Amino acid sequence: MHKLALAILVVLGLSAPARADASSLDIDALYESIATDLKAGSPLVVQVHVPLCESDILVCGNAKLGDGDNPDTNLYWSTSGGFKGWFRSAPGWKLLHSEKPSSGEVLEKRVWRRRITPTKAWRARGVNKAFSVYVVAYAWRGHSIGMAIDSYVSQLAGKQPQELTLEDGTKLEVGGAAQVVAYVGHNGWMDIDFDWSKRPHGGSAKGSIAIACMTADYLAEPMQDEHIAPLLMTTSLMFAGAHSFEGAVSALAQGQSLKELRRAAAQNHAKGQGRPFARVLGAFTNPSDGRWRRYVQARP
Repeated sequence: MHKLALAILVVLGLSAPARADASSLDIDALYESIATDLKAGSPLVVQVHVPLCESDILVCGNAKLGDGDNPDTNLYWSTSGGFKGWFRSAPGWKLLHSEKPSSGEVLEKRVWRRRITPTKAWRARGVNKAFSVYVVAYAWRGHSIGMAIDSYVSQLAGKQPQELTLEDGTKLEVGGAAQVVAYVGHNGWMDIDFDWSKRPHGGSAKGSIAIACMTADYLAEPMQDEHIAPLLMTTSLMFAGAHSFEGAVSALAQGQSLKELRRAAAQNHAKGQGRPFARVLGAFTNPSDGRWRRYVQARP
């Protein structure tokens, strides 16, 4: 558990009134944007940034789980709830690409693909042919969590578009070119005074997923942006696992509602953590949740 967590829980008791001059992108608008891409033959791409668990920053379990320089043993990457572990057995997903760059702060890149037969929701938007969903996961060095945060925020605004060539030669538009950008790991916003005024705005419609301890307290208000659809955030201290992320992405790939995305994330989290669904549902939130408005507020 993070060393500042208890203090933060106390501090967050009082907050400013909700901001009335900003609103987020509706999920229907995001789906329309994605449908346009799918009908043009482009895949659905979800870019996710995963700063590895680092024992110098938070409690990870043991030295190997908290070795932020080694994705092969890290809590957020190699375990059954980590990305490499969870996607190994997640139904429908196939690993297409794995690489360990020889330099830089991203220690490993993995790409999984799932083929989707259009559901009724997609057919209603004119998507009638099967399409691919790609999850592009970057494992960041634990001490480079600040860079992972910066990339997540910038790519939500369409900055840092990248092209990733897969092992089969497929060229995939990722980073700021992805339709959904996600962050899964430690809530680094707890440790820094992030200057949201310098966050780049604009770009195409983007979906946002942020799974870490209490991300709604830190991100719900600044994510009130006409270009960003907040798909999933969290309300409590929790293990930031690939299971809840994959549940939300799989629901999104089916064109499901925000309520269904939230439930799918909770169901996978309950399964992965061995906990009752009813006990974990409240740990996740999005605009379909009656509590959402309390998080959409200017921070003190």
